[in-house]
Amino acid sequence: MKLTRRILHYFRPYTFQLVVSFFILATVALLWQAVIFSSKPVFDGLMKLGNTPDTVTVGTTTAGGETVTQPVPETEKLKNKPLHRIHSRDKLAFITHAKDRLKKWFARKGWLSHLNVSRAIQGGDDIMVILIMMLTVFLLKGLFTFSGFYILGRVGFKVVRDIRDDLYRKMTMQSVSFFDRYHSGTLISRITNDVFLIQNAATTKIGDLVKESLILVILIAGVFYISPGLSTLLLVVIPLNIIPFILISRAIRRATGSAQSRMGELTNILKETITGNRIVKAFSMEEFEIRKFVKKNYEFFKANVRMVLATASSSPVMEFIGAIVFCVVIFYGSIQIRSGVMTVGTFVAYIGGVIFIYSPIRRLVKANNDIQMAVEAFRRIFQLMDEENGIQSPAVSKPFPKIVEKVAFNEVSFQYENDERTVLSNVSFSVPRGTIAAFVGSSGAGKTTLANLVPRFFDVSAGSITLNDTDIRDFDLKELRGHIGMVTQETVLFDDTVFNNIAYGRSDIPIAQVKQAAEMAFAHEFIEDMPDGYSSSIRESGVLLSGGQRQRLSIARALLKNPPILILDEATSALDTESEILVQKALNNLMQNRTTFVIAHRLSTIRSADVIYVLEQGEIVESGCHDELMSQNGIYTRLYNMQFGGMDSGIQ
Repeated sequence: MKLTRRILHYFRPYTFQLVVSFFILATVALLWQAVIFSSKPVFDGLMKLGNTPDTVTVGTTTAGGETVTQPVPETEKLKNKPLHRIHSRDKLAFITHAKDRLKKWFARKGWLSHLNVSRAIQGGDDIMVILIMMLTVFLLKGLFTFSGFYILGRVGFKVVRDIRDDLYRKMTMQSVSFFDRYHSGTLISRITNDVFLIQNAATTKIGDLVKESLILVILIAGVFYISPGLSTLLLVVIPLNIIPFILISRAIRRATGSAQSRMGELTNILKETITGNRIVKAFSMEEFEIRKFVKKNYEFFKANVRMVLATASSSPVMEFIGAIVFCVVIFYGSIQIRSGVMTVGTFVAYIGGVIFIYSPIRRLVKANNDIQMAVEAFRRIFQLMDEENGIQSPAVSKPFPKIVEKVAFNEVSFQYENDERTVLSNVSFSVPRGTIAAFVGSSGAGKTTLANLVPRFFDVSAGSITLNDTDIRDFDLKELRGHIGMVTQETVLFDDTVFNNIAYGRSDIPIAQVKQAAEMAFAHEFIEDMPDGYSSSIRESGVLLSGGQRQRLSIARALLKNPPILILDEATSALDTESEILVQKALNNLMQNRTTFVIAHRLSTIRSADVIYVLEQGEIVESGCHDELMSQNGIYTRLYNMQFGGMDSGIQ
């Protein structure tokens, strides 16, 4: 029930359009009934039982021995009941009367002569009048169907747009730990494949559900009006649909959930293979990746087969039950005709109504199948939306200081979610304004984790981090991160122009400021050499640039942001010597007059740091400047000698 309310929440803003479309589709349902009822005068006319009594001829012999024929009313066969008594009991006699009144109106207007067509090929004027009635009904039905589905389609796409916007906003605003829990392929699958299932249901299947439900109700009312007794008998048979309907719906939901999960895994493999294509080729692992993809694709295939099995079983079940109903109708209806309760035309209209009842039932089953898939997609999407984001701004935030005088870690400990290992343990230090603090240690010592705590990518498990003695959790999150710049080893660039990558979301920045930042990052020269300069596209992830060029664009972006706090996470570790020299010069410009946290494996890049902290198993075990640490002959000295073989004199 909660899921239903959440789904309806997205339709609530468009209540007026939905109500209008429902009224239009209700009119379509009424017109469907009119189409069925209009078959009565056609078949009554064919059976010569529409406006005049049918007769049969019998032979009689006169006294002179001559044989003559004389008409005998057909109603003799109906237990000698007069024809007017048959029509008086016929529930659809009003259709014949309406046809007669329309015919008289045409006659008064003088239109019958124009509609003659050789008196409708000897069928009389009634045929033309009936055809005009039916064509008018079909024309109106088509116009109303178009209008109703157009309005519903617009509403459906608006709902899908809102869902996709909300899901993307929720995902984008989530903490870093959220993206650690979910594969990127799974997230892409949710916002593409799951939303597509909802789109299919919201834009077309809901319209089918509404229209066919209304048609079903009106058709049932119509057959009850014609023959309450026979229709009551049908009510005993029709509920046989309910049990298979419920069972099939459950099977479809289970199969859809399984199929969409497999699709997420498939998307993840596809993304990894595409983005890591160079590694795949370098290790000649094409066949390995193909086997992995084929295996997951086969699992996706099996899940889809289960879904097809569930959906395909629905129609045969409904058709068999429909055949039972049809046999009951034929048997009972033949008795009604022989007893004179209804005419042939009325019985044909009744049969048509019963047959048409199963047409919307089949379409409702098909629509239900797709809607069940959409409901499962909604459940998966809401599962993402319900993920708690533990990294949020406080209800009442404190104003961010105009000048950051000091950043301090106070007995900070940290553990990752669902991981008992302690990554940082009782870490305490203070970095005054304008200080360059470097953090070194072996892999897994906690250096990057420590840097990620400053912009609150994660929150501390114990202790606190303060800016000017105020806990960073007391500041507005967006404002805190707005005062922090980051340059990481994995440079993130977007499929956009050079200008937009440096300005990043700030299109109002003057080009002069962007160029100034690029010059300080030693990027202006190679940018100007590009075909369109700052308007040049760098393609996905900056594939048109070298590693050093990508890193310098990242530094230019940080320079343009001009933050008081800077985090450099192994910003030169993946570069060649020439590129590293240029990037290091750009970093020196970037670090001027900023409080800087430097994470580095290459100890040559942090020799000039004001203070160096050495981490070992999540604890600070040494601290001091380069010369002080070298004199201690401890862990830092060991790391330094491992890189440079003790040749200190060669490092400048």
